[in-house]
Amino acid sequence: MIGSMKKFCKPLAIVTAVACLTGNLTGMQGKAFSKQAYKPEIGAVFLAAAAPLDDTSVPDGTSQPSGAPPDITPEPVRTPEPSDTPKPTDTPKPTDTPKPTNTPKPTNKPKPTKKPKQKLAFRISQKKNKITVKWNKLDDVSSYLFYLKEQGGKFRKTVIKKGTKRSFSVQYGKNYYVKMAVKNKRNKTFSRTGKYQIYVPEKVGTVHTVSMGKAKMKLTWQAVRKADYYYIYRKAAGQKNFALLGKRKRCTFVDEELKYNKDYSYKIIPVTERKGYGYKGRGRSKLFSNKKLVSDSHQKYTYTEMEGDIKSLVKKYYGMVHYKVIGKSADGRNIYDVIIGNQNAPKSILVISTLHAREYMASLVCMSQIEYYLQSSQEKIAGQPVEKVLNQIAVHYVPMANPDGVTISQSGFSGIKSAVLRKKLAKISDGDSVRWKANARGVDLNHNYPYKFKKSGKAGREGYSGKSASSEAETKAVISLIQTLKQRQLKGVINYHATGSIVFGGCTKKGKVKEDTQRMYDLARAVTGYADSAAYEKEHSGGVGSLREYIVYKQKIPSITLEVGWAACPGPISEFPAIWGRNRTLVLEEAMLFL
Repeated sequence: MIGSMKKFCKPLAIVTAVACLTGNLTGMQGKAFSKQAYKPEIGAVFLAAAAPLDDTSVPDGTSQPSGAPPDITPEPVRTPEPSDTPKPTDTPKPTDTPKPTNTPKPTNKPKPTKKPKQKLAFRISQKKNKITVKWNKLDDVSSYLFYLKEQGGKFRKTVIKKGTKRSFSVQYGKNYYVKMAVKNKRNKTFSRTGKYQIYVPEKVGTVHTVSMGKAKMKLTWQAVRKADYYYIYRKAAGQKNFALLGKRKRCTFVDEELKYNKDYSYKIIPVTERKGYGYKGRGRSKLFSNKKLVSDSHQKYTYTEMEGDIKSLVKKYYGMVHYKVIGKSADGRNIYDVIIGNQNAPKSILVISTLHAREYMASLVCMSQIEYYLQSSQEKIAGQPVEKVLNQIAVHYVPMANPDGVTISQSGFSGIKSAVLRKKLAKISDGDSVRWKANARGVDLNHNYPYKFKKSGKAGREGYSGKSASSEAETKAVISLIQTLKQRQLKGVINYHATGSIVFGGCTKKGKVKEDTQRMYDLARAVTGYADSAAYEKEHSGGVGSLREYIVYKQKIPSITLEVGWAACPGPISEFPAIWGRNRTLVLEEAMLFL
């Protein structure tokens, strides 16, 4: 039995393996083997299990005994249900093959660094005419060699062992040259600079101002030799320091930020540039008064005041107003011709004021007109641009034709400088200097002109014609001016007197003189509103030696006379505003008649 089982060990192992796979190791078809059946037929179990290996035979070749149980057919192995087929995963994109990195080159051993070569350089500064040269400090230096040359000279060497600067003075308007070198401690020169030019320009010449209204003015000045440009500075009255207004290459600057009734100071500094450095020359200062110059706040407008105003107006309105001295009075006072506009214009008109001493209110009217027309040069009067009118026709003023007489009326006989004249005046005077009309020689100038002249009266306060026509210096000066202007088409003459608020303009002659005189007369009445003088002229026709008749009938030039104010002369200053309001634009409008 044991021997037979040994033979079946191998098939048993196979059966056991199959049973394990099918899950039927403990019984086939749900039935366990019985203990009784197991003993006699144990071989049958193995055979049955092994039957599929061999249909009838056993390993030792014996036949199956009769009465053996039938073969047990194993249950079929269940086929496992198919699981869900997994979705195919996306095929990963092939990654880029990294580029091979460059093999680093072997680094060379660093070369020893050389010490940078030292180089000398300098810079220049200036304070007035003192120049300072400063340079950089170098190592291993025994000395710095400083060379300076003046214009027309040779370089002079200065050895500098200590310090890094050198100062020296220069003359304005003169060239200088600087260069440098350095020596090391082995006495070898190892750095040099180039030649550098220094030039400090000279002082600016005359500076002029041109007022262009209440908030604007123009500066002009003479060019400075070798100046590349100019700095313009300004300070208002009360300010300590000048402020830079601008920089100009041309010799002109317009300041449009002025305040009226303020005084200003300007300074013009020339600059010459050399290799990027600007050398400043000496500046020129100029005062500018942005105020009304001709004062109408007091009654006595004096000769001295008028003379100062004339000169101030010429400075303030440079190029727009000029003056000439056309004669001198007996006591040495100037008789002025003040010209506004283009003094070389092809046409002119003339205004003559204050032949009679006590009528000096008329001088204030004329001087105020002059300033007003100048101040209004960039504006229009009566619809016409003032600058254009004054460029085409010059307006001449003799604002005070009797300066000695005005001085007597305002200051008394003591105002006369000449002792000889004072002594004579003491003899001819009636003691009333305030109402004086004549000149310092006691001659009534409006009876001294050479038309229907007749010696009349006696020397004194008024009415004396003089010994002869044109005997007085004042008369000669006016006649000379009229004859000069006549050569340049003197178109008309306006005479200012006081008082009466009346216009005189009669003319018995026919032709152009009468026509133009009538036009002047009509315009004057329309502008001023003054009275018609026809009745008065009939009563006082044929004035002996009067200026207007001399101009109209002898010189054949249209002429009118205005008597300003109402009060007896000398009139009070309280009358001036009304007088000024009526006469402010008159003269310029009269000039427009002849354009």
